[in-house]
Amino acid sequence: MAPVLAYSDVNRPFIIDTDASNVGVGAVLSQQGDSGEQAVDGEAGWIPLTPSQVQEEQERDVTLAHV
Repeated sequence: MAPVLAYSDVNRPFIIDTDASNVGVGAVLSQQGDSGEQAVDGEAGWIPLTPSQVQEEQERDVTLAHV
């Protein structure tokens, strides 16, 4: 079964998970619900990187995903 987005609850804290690689970035916004952590939104995309950017450390890529 595919994951289903939950309705957000402004009274609960939000959790942001991010990731990045040499070809794209992604992020999931979730909240801790009664049945565990539930995604409330998500984004992913491809971004063109220059050769010098590809050689950067993975830590920089993950920081880019936060932006």
